[in-house]
Amino acid sequence: MTRLYEWNPVPHRLAIHCPICRNLAEFEFATYRRIERREHIAYFKANKAFDYRQYIDGCGHKWHAALYYPGLHGPLQSGIHDLPDGYEPQFWAQSHYWCSSPGSGVGSVRCSACHFRSKHRLNWSDDLYFLISYRGHNLWAYDRDSAMALRNFIDSETRSVHQDGYSRFLLHIPSVFKHHKAREPLVKALDKKLCSK
Repeated sequence: MTRLYEWNPVPHRLAIHCPICRNLAEFEFATYRRIERREHIAYFKANKAFDYRQYIDGCGHKWHAALYYPGLHGPLQSGIHDLPDGYEPQFWAQSHYWCSSPGSGVGSVRCSACHFRSKHRLNWSDDLYFLISYRGHNLWAYDRDSAMALRNFIDSETRSVHQDGYSRFLLHIPSVFKHHKAREPLVKALDKKLCSK
């Protein structure tokens, strides 16, 4: 768990440290949609609900995208209006899981403690709230629910990975965290994180 596994799906919302007050905050990945027509680029550049980005594909071709930040602008129906012909608000809907995509790591942060809201580029090792270091390795969880599943898995004698919605996540726990000697310090550290706000 020292790095993100390429084929392990990630939820579109994560628990992170607020960049301002370091309390628990929510990060939500931005969604993007390819801009199909060159004449629509000006609209997306001018619209405050979107960020315009240009990407280069594997063949060296440039393509244009409009990023939307659901964490800042709210639900699609209230945040996106007057789109050019051929575009619908649901084009920027979050899928159930986020996978590696252009702009990956780009999203928004919202903190309920200090009320900070902003665009944010995710730094996995520094930002994740449920991150624990053990013997030079990092163990992390996406959010409170996955941290609880991780805690129960590590504390269990049987260590069944078949927990609702977390099988893939628990399958990727490196062996350094599964040793008997690791159980007590990891469970204690996870309990401390789970009890903090």
